Amino acid sequence: MLIKRAAILFVLTCTLCLAQSSQRDGSAQSNTYVLLIKGIGRDPVDGATKDQALNALRGFLLERTRVDPRHLVVLDAHAAPPQADDIQPTADNIRRTIDAFASRIQPQDRFLCHYIGQANVVGGRLRLNLPGPDITETELAEWLRALATNRQVIVLDCPCAGLAAKTLTAEGRIIVCGATAEQAYATQFTAQLVQVLSRPPTDADGDGKLSLLEAFTATAREIEAWYQQQQIVATETPCLEDDGDGVPSEQPWRYKTEKGDGAGAAAFLLAEGP
Repeated sequence: MLIKRAAILFVLTCTLCLAQSSQRDGSAQSNTYVLLIKGIGRDPVDGATKDQALNALRGFLLERTRVDPRHLVVLDAHAAPPQADDIQPTADNIRRTIDAFASRIQPQDRFLCHYIGQANVVGGRLRLNLPGPDITETELAEWLRALATNRQVIVLDCPCAGLAAKTLTAEGRIIVCGATAEQAYATQFTAQLVQVLSRPPTDADGDGKLSLLEAFTATAREIEAWYQQQQIVATETPCLEDDGDGVPSEQPWRYKTEKGDGAGAAAFLLAEGP
């Protein structure tokens, strides 16, 4: 009996040690929760392009990043018949989805919120254009406080997105903006992003892993090249904030020499392997 009790105690002790070790080295199992939102727009051609980009992004997340389909929610007015009110990109549905995720998300989990659509500025606030009432970056920041994880990525692919960076800044949060605070024209960040995600060269350092910074860098350069090919003045400049000062950088890939934004995005893994 003593030997049996000693054996049980040994097993329990080993299990506890392994659990503690797993927590210390960050190897605890984590899940990635994703909220994709497509806002409204007036241009049907631009809307169709954004629909295609959103669908491609969804496919990438499910196939390459192995996000559990149960942890991915798409709110898109054109994704289903009008009577499907629960998937319309309304302010209430966005809040409810974040609250539902907050009830399940653990500290080791990751959260990605990606908005693609139009926006405008009213009274110095960015307003994401949605069916029904728009939402401001202040409202979005308030809802995001319920999430227990500080491993978050917020992508705003819309005009004047940089205006929201300061309000949305939080510990461990990476904010990707399709345009600076002053740029009020439609953006193409997601459309270019899904193109570079499908090409192996996006893995710039050749380590077989794709970081958020690598994806951002390749996308920014594709956008710059597009405007050069069109021989028109660029009306959008992607920028990224992840160092907590609320000021997004237009060249975060220079973080090693300029000690600014970029380190967090470089450490955030999007995909690994083929």
